[in-house]
Amino acid sequence: MKLFKHVFLLILILGSAGLAFLYAKENLQPPFYKNFSVFFQEIGKPIHSINRSISKVLPIEDIDEKMLGDALVGYLDVLDSKENEQKIKYLNKIVMHLSENCKKEFSYRVFIVQGPPNACAFPGGIICISDELLDLVSSESELISILGHEIGHIECNHLFDACREEMLRRKKSKIAIISFAGEVINSISKLTYNKTQEDEADEFGFRLLLSHNYDPLAFSGIFQKLASKYSEKNYSTFLIDDFFKSHPDLELRISKFKTLAENYLLKHPDFNGYIGMKNNQVHITAFEEKYPDEYANYIK
Repeated sequence: MKLFKHVFLLILILGSAGLAFLYAKENLQPPFYKNFSVFFQEIGKPIHSINRSISKVLPIEDIDEKMLGDALVGYLDVLDSKENEQKIKYLNKIVMHLSENCKKEFSYRVFIVQGPPNACAFPGGIICISDELLDLVSSESELISILGHEIGHIECNHLFDACREEMLRRKKSKIAIISFAGEVINSISKLTYNKTQEDEADEFGFRLLLSHNYDPLAFSGIFQKLASKYSEKNYSTFLIDDFFKSHPDLELRISKFKTLAENYLLKHPDFNGYIGMKNNQVHITAFEEKYPDEYANYIK
């Protein structure tokens, strides 16, 4: 029996070594590595150190969303260069303030990724926003419109519930957290929100904008910019397309939130919405400093 175990172990070791050699020779990635197109560059990059808490084997029902979020971070190829350091701090300060009254018991984190104009949320408070989308944003109010929408998906449990249900559907009662994170990355690439969920996320983001006294017209404004940008090029090949994949018709969304903003301003004639163009340029949040000339002058 001992001889059999030793032979089996030797075969297993040699087989693993052979696979590793094959991948290296052919410059291949292991099968659990995923590439979501240019929006996420090699999401399944190697994780050099795995925290013990995310390597645990737990029943799907017991997997904690925060723990899952920590594991997911290791799969993201983020732009964390010195060039983006100030911008990343700026984004995270914004979400820290936006999420102060949120019900989820974890800290939200924002990462910049390389790719066409897009944004995406993951369980555990992970929000990714592309560098090209940040280039389109001209004010803090527009930025909060995007971040608020993504926070809405997480706060409304559109992501964590969908991932957990998918794993339960596959009848995997127990799984290592780190392996589950890889499954989540794969499943979210195919996730399609229904129109009710999208509307919930939109309305959540719009309420956040108003509750912090930002310009309500920014919500429809950033959608209009995205619509113009997407009409210039064919982006139909994207696997993750949070703003456009199976969403309500974009023109309807623009019309709806422009009307909601205008009605709000009619009912609140003294409302002075903050725009924050300078804040976005200097990467200082309006929660830290407001500039007198950054308030909207609405035509009454």
